[in-house]
Amino acid sequence: MPDLSWNLTVGLFTTSGFTEFVYKTICFFILFFVIPLIWNGKTIGTNILRFKLTHVDGGVPRWQSLLKRFFALYLPFVTSWILNIFTDIELDINSSLYLYNVWITVIIFAFLIIMWTVLFIHTMVILIKRGKRNFYFDYVADLVPRKK
Repeated sequence: MPDLSWNLTVGLFTTSGFTEFVYKTICFFILFFVIPLIWNGKTIGTNILRFKLTHVDGGVPRWQSLLKRFFALYLPFVTSWILNIFTDIELDINSSLYLYNVWITVIIFAFLIIMWTVLFIHTMVILIKRGKRNFYFDYVADLVPRKK
């Protein structure tokens, strides 16, 4: 087991491309789904901030809620990775696919800008409110952060 975890850790820093994407996906899944599932709604961050995630009804979060939260947090990462794929494609300007590549890249880039802007504004509104902390990914997953 220690050899496997060491290989995964070293592999994360020594690879590039698709393998790096797979490693980061596994890390996202462990951090935002497996750990809260095992710790009854606590992640490493919520544990440091001394609160835990509970279901809207006050109980332990269901695995479906944690999976929704994982995908809501994972979407910006996947979108960035797709954008990198399209920006890395080198096509000749005379290629019949060149125009499609440009438009797909622009659309993905615009979506990414809109998504990050909404996330930033949402985070600022929550920080300014100072009371109820309910981020979009918790709201989507029917989770409520509560003090321990």
